[in-house]
Amino acid sequence: MTSQAISTARQRGGRKRAGLAPRWRHQADGDGGAHPLLQQTLRKFFLRVHPDLFTYYPKQKDVNQESFSRFQAFLDDVRDKDTAPPRAGLHSYRFFLKTKEDGRFQEVSLELRTTGGDCRNLVQRSLEAFFKECGLPEKFVWAEGDWDYSLEDAEERQTQQSQPSA
Repeated sequence: MTSQAISTARQRGGRKRAGLAPRWRHQADGDGGAHPLLQQTLRKFFLRVHPDLFTYYPKQKDVNQESFSRFQAFLDDVRDKDTAPPRAGLHSYRFFLKTKEDGRFQEVSLELRTTGGDCRNLVQRSLEAFFKECGLPEKFVWAEGDWDYSLEDAEERQTQQSQPSA
């Protein structure tokens, strides 16, 4: 940890423990490198698959529209801390990317396996492999609010709900 990071942590009134990131900020490889936030990479991805870009290609437009909507709903659910985590299962999305050659497309598939709990690391590995396949920055960092569900929060809500009101 740099001396600047230590002094910043002390100014905030606490000690920063080396190697532990805040729960909402995760770097899978721990290399300390500057990786884009998930939202930045998703924005680049959505600009490549947005259905409006496929006006003259109805099949690709329909596939992208359906997958785009379902994937966005998945992301909205994991951002909402009042929503249960994604149920256990496999969430599959198929997209078409335009290539440099007019009328030719690259078909890519995203499969997200979820466990019914805080499976952020599992989802991150799948997203990183998918981003690499799409030619986007592979590594990313979760920002606050990207994945608000946590087991601790769920247990706390459960405890509060089970206590009789006075």
